[in-house]
Amino acid sequence: MKFIDNNNLEQLSNHLSEKKIGSFFINGRLELYVNSHSSKDQHDELSNSSNIGSEPFDPNQFIRNKPRSNSLGDYRPKVGRKRTGSLGDLDDISSKQLLCLLISTLNSFYFDYDFSNAKPESFIYKELNEVIREVNSRLAEISLSENSFHSLLWTSINEIIDLNHSEIFSYQSDLEDDDPFNDGALWCFNYFIFNRQKGWIIYFTCASTK
Repeated sequence: MKFIDNNNLEQLSNHLSEKKIGSFFINGRLELYVNSHSSKDQHDELSNSSNIGSEPFDPNQFIRNKPRSNSLGDYRPKVGRKRTGSLGDLDDISSKQLLCLLISTLNSFYFDYDFSNAKPESFIYKELNEVIREVNSRLAEISLSENSFHSLLWTSINEIIDLNHSEIFSYQSDLEDDDPFNDGALWCFNYFIFNRQKGWIIYFTCASTK
């Protein structure tokens, strides 16, 4: 996977860096990765994106309705495989490729660690409404002083990755020692927002510490 510098995601990451909330700190980061086979035109499109908020995305429609709202269509990723686990049947080449993409993204982000032996069951498929609920809940304190924060966050992500046509996976670390996810964190989340058609992933991680 190739890291793509994106201005919108960098602004959000800076906003979530060492964010003091009461007696706690929130540290979050969003990074964009693309399949190395993606075209140069796609890379340029992603790097030059700077239209945050031009088409507001309303996350509340997914919180109010457990199934994906018809207002954005009933699309569910059709991946041509049965799901024996969150990644599907690992005898299927598309599932193996997906596992490799997720692991490659982790290795790129946490370059001091090696996730080559990460287990498939550590990657858990999540519905969009579940993810929006958790993220908004964890970052609720920010929205108290910045009313438009949640809308800005999801609009920015949606403009790049198209949430309604993406799959989302969380990662639950199975590292026993030297774990970058549990180093004194009160809570943390790690989401991969994956647009299969384009081969793009937004990795969104956030943690709270004292």
